[in-house]
Amino acid sequence: MFLNHRTVVFLSIIIVATVGAGTAEALSYQSYVFGTYEMILFSYEDGTELAVYRYGNPVYSKVLDKGEHDRVFLSGVGAYEVAGSKKFSVLTGDAAFSICTGYYAMNQNGRGVSTEFYTYVPEKKGSYGSQKFIVFAYEDGTELTVEYADPNGVYRDVIADLPLDDAGYWETEDLSDKYVHVASNKPVSALSCYDMGYFVPSANGKFSGTRFYTYIGKTKYWGEYVPQDLVVIAYDDDTLVTIADSNEPGVIKWQGTLNHGQVQVQRFPDGLNEPVSVTSSRPVTVSVQQWVTNNEYSEYDDLFHGFFAPGRDGTGTGGLGRDILVPTHQAGYLLIMAYMDNTHVDVYNVETGFLSGTGTLYKGEIASFAGGNGLWRIVSDRPISAYTGIKSIHGFLSNAEFAPLLFDVTTGNMVRVGVWGSLAGNCAE
Repeated sequence: MFLNHRTVVFLSIIIVATVGAGTAEALSYQSYVFGTYEMILFSYEDGTELAVYRYGNPVYSKVLDKGEHDRVFLSGVGAYEVAGSKKFSVLTGDAAFSICTGYYAMNQNGRGVSTEFYTYVPEKKGSYGSQKFIVFAYEDGTELTVEYADPNGVYRDVIADLPLDDAGYWETEDLSDKYVHVASNKPVSALSCYDMGYFVPSANGKFSGTRFYTYIGKTKYWGEYVPQDLVVIAYDDDTLVTIADSNEPGVIKWQGTLNHGQVQVQRFPDGLNEPVSVTSSRPVTVSVQQWVTNNEYSEYDDLFHGFFAPGRDGTGTGGLGRDILVPTHQAGYLLIMAYMDNTHVDVYNVETGFLSGTGTLYKGEIASFAGGNGLWRIVSDRPISAYTGIKSIHGFLSNAEFAPLLFDVTTGNMVRVGVWGSLAGNCAE
């Protein structure tokens, strides 16, 4: 499973940014967000005042009503403070700029399974294989409505109105560059499946759990369908995992027992274009990416994507956690961001058990960890988020993902530049 491990370097990369009284502190809900090219802000209540800050300077401020969204272009890669008078959700990366992205929607509470979502479906391009928007149901008797906004941002075009039962799903390839509203009487999830590179929400709404529904598409690069990996990571010993065909639950693709830190990678050499279910006896995380594929085949070396990695119990909002198992790519990156001052972080090589990085982060500070291909355990004493992926020579492209938010903790100043030195020798060759 694990290929060559390189020397580890652990660096923090944040600059002084002062947020004074009368700016973000005047708004009730505040969080740091890792941003690259743009953010799309979604409002879930009328009169939601939203603001974005960079280095303590305001870069955006506007009031949005329920269902409204706004696209904010960013000045560079790093930590941004996003604040609102009411709860909101944030799609980061470059979803509206790129065409190859995949992500599940998050609601205003950071949940990936809910009765209401506002999300974005990227522009469709015919040369990239299957490009679908998919909604999954988790209970019998689910009544689903999906509508998209007209050019004025008004949701008046209903594209779906139908019942679904547990494990049922609705899909369409008729959406392109659309802002979408999903509503239901029972919780559902909503996947923009235009590429791989995302963690899957559990039926409990968090991004770790015991029951998952997802979709393995057929993504095409350079005229050929490319492999996709379904990655299941266990957090406890004696975790029984079953991977099955959602359309035919009796068709089991894999079943076995994983211990803490063990991973099952189900390979789909040409993609699949079918739904898949994952069930487990204890909490696991599930992702669709190219972890093994990207490290074994040179022809895929320039694939790139990025996504937040959830933790053991899915507490906090979205991917926030204190114990996170995260896979990284041979030419990939791992970013760790703190939401509170004096957050102590340790990074362990899961294969060897070695401590590969350690340090203290302040709120809004980001540490960059470069360890090559492997599985890493991030342990902290306060909430953090972890972001991983593959960066191309052009930067952080095709990395759209809804951001985990931690509200009500980011007051006062951000911190000065700091560097964690080289940790050579702590990681096996």
